[in-house]
Amino acid sequence: YTTPGSEHSGSVRSGSVAGAEVDVTPYRLQVVGHSLGAASVLASQGKDLARVALTMLAFGLQAALPLLLLGMLSREALMRWRNRLLEAGAGLKMALGALLVPLWSAAALGCPAEPSPTPDAAARADATIVEAGLAFDDARSGDASVTSADALTARDGGPPFCRGTCDPVARSGCESSEICAVRDEEASCGAPGRGARGSVCTVISDCAAGLACFATEGGGGMCDRVCCPGAGDCTSPEVCGGDGSLVDGTRSSWGRCLPPRACTLLDPTACPAREACYVVGPLGESECLVAGTALEGDRCVLPNDCAADLLCIGATDRTCARLCALGGSTDPCGSAAMCVRQAYTPDGVGVCVAAAARMP
Repeated sequence: YTTPGSEHSGSVRSGSVAGAEVDVTPYRLQVVGHSLGAASVLASQGKDLARVALTMLAFGLQAALPLLLLGMLSREALMRWRNRLLEAGAGLKMALGALLVPLWSAAALGCPAEPSPTPDAAARADATIVEAGLAFDDARSGDASVTSADALTARDGGPPFCRGTCDPVARSGCESSEICAVRDEEASCGAPGRGARGSVCTVISDCAAGLACFATEGGGGMCDRVCCPGAGDCTSPEVCGGDGSLVDGTRSSWGRCLPPRACTLLDPTACPAREACYVVGPLGESECLVAGTALEGDRCVLPNDCAADLLCIGATDRTCARLCALGGSTDPCGSAAMCVRQAYTPDGVGVCVAAAARMP
């Protein structure tokens, strides 16, 4: 090395900076190597910029690739564990509830009860159900309002659906030269027709086995698949519905496999006779389904176990709750309840909830 004003001079040809070989001369530093530290020194001096850029790009890729792979693997793992996590969450909620109930009971016994103030209209609009617990995964699994046991009873001739002396879906109960056909209110044996599904028909005897000549909205008839509400006869996403009207004006006790039909809640004209509009999705999606008979407060499993204008809710033991219109001049739920907007009800529609269920 040499320094100004010094009588000594020399040279140093060895050393290291961040693991790289270094050549030190007066007022000059040259770094040869591939470390990030060496690249930073070269960049600060404006030297070998192309090489510095490649070095830093390599370091960037080395740092990003493990994170990218970890993110992809984590997403796949979460998708695989989703159902398990949901099941575990449901179990933990029940366990937490079982733990908190004794604590709440003890607190209630130790404190005098105070009357709850009546919420005003604005508070009612902002109130929230503590636990709705809708099971939309099951919303259309049964495709109708009657249980499987009820469906079997109906197939044996019991009211209100699927009456007859034979079964047009199973194609049983008739001689080999006949088919079980829906040509009246009840199913009966008769001569086979030739019309395939989707073909135009003009008389009730036009359609082949398993089909019936149903009336269409525009007039006339069409051969379509016969089903028994509640028996799961239709292939998803179709559901068993319709009012059973045949081409000659007769209303059959059997249903028809139909595609999903969106509808407007609380509108009595939104769906055909025998059907009602039900919430079937977590974002307020609604469809026309064969209406059930369970009343407000009765137990339910599927959305259309309940009668029209009701909703099947609950975490474990589900019951039918009344739907209501928000923002009206009158209280649709009465003095003991309030109309509450929910995440799973569309705009303008809520659920009648007892005032005690309101979140503080």
